[in-house]
Amino acid sequence: MNDLNPIYNNQYDVVYDEKDTRKKRNFKPLIILVIISLALIVFFSVMLYRILKPENTYKITINAPEIVYMDESINVTVSIEGKNKNNLNKIVTSYYPSNEYIFYALEEKVQGNKVSNVIVPIQEGTTDLLVTSSIEDEDIGRSTHSITVCPSFDKSLLPSTGISVVRKESYSLNIDFGEEICSKDVMYAVTDNDIATVDQSGVIMGNKVGNTTLVIRKGERIIEVPLHITDKYIKPQMIQTNINKIQLMSDETYRLKVNTLLATATTSDYTFSSSDEEVATISPSGLIKAGGPGTAIINVSQKRSGLSKKVIVVVDDMTEDPKDAITIIPQYKEIRIKKGMSKKLLVEVRPDTAQNSTSTWKSDDQAIAFVNSNGVVYARNIGTTNIVVTNGTITSHIKVTVEN
Repeated sequence: MNDLNPIYNNQYDVVYDEKDTRKKRNFKPLIILVIISLALIVFFSVMLYRILKPENTYKITINAPEIVYMDESINVTVSIEGKNKNNLNKIVTSYYPSNEYIFYALEEKVQGNKVSNVIVPIQEGTTDLLVTSSIEDEDIGRSTHSITVCPSFDKSLLPSTGISVVRKESYSLNIDFGEEICSKDVMYAVTDNDIATVDQSGVIMGNKVGNTTLVIRKGERIIEVPLHITDKYIKPQMIQTNINKIQLMSDETYRLKVNTLLATATTSDYTFSSSDEEVATISPSGLIKAGGPGTAIINVSQKRSGLSKKVIVVVDDMTEDPKDAITIIPQYKEIRIKKGMSKKLLVEVRPDTAQNSTSTWKSDDQAIAFVNSNGVVYARNIGTTNIVVTNGTITSHIKVTVEN
């Protein structure tokens, strides 16, 4: 046997060894083949399972902006994609803001595999919009989207209807645009840099006596305000606020808008304080936040002019009888509308157990804007008026400005 050479069989490797003439079989290729086969079986089984069970395979996508302003509503569209097209018309979609005081959803519209809903801001802040979808009470998926409500990007952000700075003095606007994302990409400019200049932090420098225009821009939104440079300090006549009294629920916020009647009066900063911070606090920019039940007096003052103004804040006690704890939350606190156009206004009456659920509407000046019994306002002539909505003994006001 020592002179024999190794002989190979077609099926198995056969080796004749000098010391052992017994046949030795190598099973390694067979084992590898079995492992590969099992892996392929598992892979194709998973793929087949996914193909044969599409009813629970859906992808939910929320299409909505990151920010929305207080004077607008937005359309949120939820796209639902799934392999079983027959089930798409059975899907029920629900919207849940993590903070119900930030915004609420209006009527839902379904078009094919898309569900749209109008989201209406109630107050400033950031919240997550949670969207859940189900078929016959079975949850098929959910998705979240963060939305920030910013204050209206208009002249109400400014301390007065016009900015006035003494020549060779500077004034810092210190505008509170709301959350950090709301102040992103805000640009400042002056139409005549010989009269005044402004840097990108909002500091105005008066160069010479005259009039120009301050332009504040964020994307497509623009604020244009008269800018006056005077030779000496001009004292304002009085401080004016957009409200004298307001009723809030605990944890609600409201931005107090302040200005001086005389547009050419030298612009000065306001100081805010609360008589009872357990009931209501106010930020350096005028954002009121309701705390516990009670009444607080907000004091608005100017150090340079010595003027002041008081605003009453009443915070409801939710433990009271529902008929005494009604609060009307309007869809908008103020709107701008073109002459000849119409817009439906909505309000939310809280709590849901309020005994009187019927709201009545009235316009302070029907020549400017008329409102019908359903809350639809019709813009007639250029000007500003208030729409008054009443529920029981509680009233709320919506400022309407009709533009050309």
